[in-house]
Amino acid sequence: MEEMMSLAATAAGWVGALGTAAAYGLVSRRVIEPDSALFQTLNLSGAALLGVSAAANGAWPAVAANFVWVLISVLALVSARGVVDALRRRLRPRRDRVCAPVEVGVPQYAAALGEPVAEPVG
Repeated sequence: MEEMMSLAATAAGWVGALGTAAAYGLVSRRVIEPDSALFQTLNLSGAALLGVSAAANGAWPAVAANFVWVLISVLALVSARGVVDALRRRLRPRRDRVCAPVEVGVPQYAAALGEPVAEPVG
């Protein structure tokens, strides 16, 4: 069973290495953009698989480096999909949500000039 786990960890490492190398190669050849979801997904999955392989072999500095790489990829994916901007917009109070619009002007002067007088809002 232990040999099977070791083989699985080694295979995960090879797949992860190929994934990150493919991502770098595709960006270098300008096939994909560095801010594309495909590039970030390849980096994310590659780093995760390399991290699993490193952890199985006790290579803790490599585990830490790949964990950071995973975090960078996750943040880039979230940012690329506009999730961060959407959350900021949702959390930022908007004036029209806080108070009703107010009609600005002096009705008696508008009436004296023959202009229509707006009814108060609210």
